Amino acid sequence: MSTAAEEAYRKLLASNPENERLFETIEISHPSMSQTYLYVNDSVDLTVTDPEVTGGVFSKQNISLVNAANNNDLDQLASFSINDLENIADDEMDMIDLGDTTAITITYRAYHSEYLDSPAEGPLVYSVTNTTQTDGAITFEAGAPALNNNRTGRTYNYTDYPMLRGIG
Repeated sequence: MSTAAEEAYRKLLASNPENERLFETIEISHPSMSQTYLYVNDSVDLTVTDPEVTGGVFSKQNISLVNAANNNDLDQLASFSINDLENIADDEMDMIDLGDTTAITITYRAYHSEYLDSPAEGPLVYSVTNTTQTDGAITFEAGAPALNNNRTGRTYNYTDYPMLRGIG
């Protein structure tokens, strides 16, 4: 993201200027699905010039995003609920073999309305851990892959580091 875009994004978050918006988008993909689905949480379609987005057109969709952009902890849990009145997602889920261990991937991006060439937030890639379907809706529960699998640091103690006793 360019310096001007970063400044505009900070201004948007701080003061919510007129005629500027943040467009939250998700990309849903899996190798067994017939296509990659691009959705924007808005009432009109969104066309972006981001080279990382194939096609560049996000379809309008009513999406409930919970903790999608929360990237300040190691849990990184998010929930994405989408209207599915025509059962498109249900048909796509049927295409995935029950023995397939490849997770559905959801990529979250947020675009500033004046800078559609790169995301203001993201891309944040989530692996779907659970899918819940009800009449007319589907919910994907997801987490950032493998953030908690590795040790994040060293434990400092007085036995290994006796000089710590003089600190504090």
